[in-house]
Amino acid sequence: MNSDLEQKLKAWKVNAEAPARFRADVWQRIAAREAAREQSFTHQLAGWIALLARPRYAIAFATLMLSAGIATAQLQARETNTELWRSLQSRYVTSIDPIEHAQTMP
Repeated sequence: MNSDLEQKLKAWKVNAEAPARFRADVWQRIAAREAAREQSFTHQLAGWIALLARPRYAIAFATLMLSAGIATAQLQARETNTELWRSLQSRYVTSIDPIEHAQTMP
């Protein structure tokens, strides 16, 4: 049985020919997929991240983010201080005004 199978496998020949423009079509499909990949969002994002690897752009980006963080912290601190001062003013008026002091007592 095995010798019969071996003889048939040795005698078997494949006559496969590729179509005339097979190579050109394959390269065109590869080029089209690369073009689509280059236009994708993730590829563009990777390009921006790679740009930050340059020291000049990394320093500029870090400076921009630091400035934005400081500005945000300044605005938040200003709001908190305003609320605190209002609370302190109210407590001060309550502490020196006997009528206000009497109204806040249970």
